[in-house]
Amino acid sequence: MDKICEQKILNDAKNAIICSKKIFRSLDDIAKKYGILYPFTTENIKEYFLREEIKKKDVLTVCSSGDHLFNALLLGAKNIDCFDTNVFTKYYMFLKKAAIKVLKYDEFLRFFIQDFSIFKNDYLFNYSLYEKLRSELNDEARLFWDYVYSEYSSSYKIRKSSLFFKDIKKIDAINYNLYLEEENYYKLKEIIDKLNPNFYECDITNLHNINKRRYQIIYLSNIYQFLLRADRKTNFIDLIKHIASSLLEEDGIIFLAYIYNYKFLIEDKEMKNPLYEELYRDLFEEEDFVLREFNSVDYANKDAILMYKKR
Repeated sequence: MDKICEQKILNDAKNAIICSKKIFRSLDDIAKKYGILYPFTTENIKEYFLREEIKKKDVLTVCSSGDHLFNALLLGAKNIDCFDTNVFTKYYMFLKKAAIKVLKYDEFLRFFIQDFSIFKNDYLFNYSLYEKLRSELNDEARLFWDYVYSEYSSSYKIRKSSLFFKDIKKIDAINYNLYLEEENYYKLKEIIDKLNPNFYECDITNLHNINKRRYQIIYLSNIYQFLLRADRKTNFIDLIKHIASSLLEEDGIIFLAYIYNYKFLIEDKEMKNPLYEELYRDLFEEEDFVLREFNSVDYANKDAILMYKKR
């Protein structure tokens, strides 16, 4: 590793410490270069990631918690690359990858997820477990996490800091993710070395410039909602079509907007969420955009994914 690269990583790590010690961070901090980390996905990936769509396909996905990558690999994706505006997601994804390779199932869960029955969970980001997986980190991730750990007297406090968005219950993390079922976790462990993604530090508006490679599947998670917060809705349809022309194979699919609580039950009657009807109306009317509904994790409501199919 050259000095310039080393300095960049150390600068990222120093900014991680600064962010971790802020008293309050909001959702607006997620889509930034030095943003908040989601510990695990909040999407019901189990329901909308389909093996027949992913198997033997080249996939580009938002990095975020890393869970999109791990689930895609488990379902047989051929190659996987990722992108994110938040540079911390790269280091966190590689931390999870190393943990999957080295840690037992129960160790992995205890390392990443708060046990709410314990006031202070000594397993959470436990330094002894970190030392166990450290050798499997790539050079960049090892340098980053070594620095972060060196700045905390209690490793538990790293995971509980403002570097992370919020806690998640173990049952929810398992329900969202195929790879967190115990049998699947050990299947993923056997193939985890196949995951060597290119990471592109960019936002969705620059995605079409990342390389000349094309993909059959592109996952954008709920980025659309963050564009709405930034008043960039009007160009979204054109942006998706631009990404499709630059990066998507013929007959490829862009999963362009995850919609939480698209439908919900009121007195046993299923109702569409009027908020999303308003926000997504322009997209729903597009000829090449398709909506797939599925149960939310609690089965009380329905989530949806909006897809663009290139023809």
